[in-house]
Amino acid sequence: MQDAPLDAERARERVVGIINEISIQIKQSQRLQTIRAERLDKHQATLKALTASWRQKSKELADLSSVPTSKAREQLRELQRKLGYIDKSIEDIEAQVKLANKIGHLSARKAQLDQEMQSLGSRIASLQLSQTDRLRTARTSIEKNIIEILQGDLKRQDTFENPEHVHFSFAKNSITVDEHTYFSASSRVILKAAFLVGFLKAALYDRKFRHPRFLMIDITEDKGIEQARSHNFQKQVIEISDQSPVEHQIIIATAMPWPEIRQELFVGRHSTRLQGTLAFLPTNLN
Repeated sequence: MQDAPLDAERARERVVGIINEISIQIKQSQRLQTIRAERLDKHQATLKALTASWRQKSKELADLSSVPTSKAREQLRELQRKLGYIDKSIEDIEAQVKLANKIGHLSARKAQLDQEMQSLGSRIASLQLSQTDRLRTARTSIEKNIIEILQGDLKRQDTFENPEHVHFSFAKNSITVDEHTYFSASSRVILKAAFLVGFLKAALYDRKFRHPRFLMIDITEDKGIEQARSHNFQKQVIEISDQSPVEHQIIIATAMPWPEIRQELFVGRHSTRLQGTLAFLPTNLN
């Protein structure tokens, strides 16, 4: 290739073009630098503000860090003490609530028992009153029967002729007629027998009477009682038995039977010296 001769005009245009292009690039670079400088200023302002804020927070942290540790621990211990007191108070309250519930249950149970006691007390009082009335009724009936038997006795004891009151005591084992306690031996036999028959008669006419409708007497010949008086007593017993509205049994062991006793009322044969009450069978001695 051969060297071509240099064209001055063309070279000049080319240089001018390069210069223009460089000038444009310089302007663009300057504009970018201006933008970068603005951004830098903005970032520096932000950095300055953040630095100031950091320094302020750092100072506050330093101030907080400078509080004595013992004070913080004292406050912590105080809070822990208060917390423990509160926990203990809660436990005490829970215990008191349980105790209150238990007391409430026991109070309700006590009220129920009090009510039951009152009910039982009323029932006992009612039963005692009923028993007192019952005993009074029974004693009155027995007393009336004894008086009737004594009034029907032969005229041998003045006190028996028209008695008003007969008092008897099981505890003292005593019987009094109008407060009299002394009687003849035969009259004591009649009085004791009259009490037994009066007791039985009360049971014959009262279904609530807790006494067996059975009586056996073996005292009518004691203490020298005369035959007529024994016969009269037997007659009274037979009349009471005949008038009884219920089934019963009375046995009187006597050697002096009333002559008018009906034959069907006798049990067993009459005892004599030659023929005793008991029949003994002969014994083989061999």
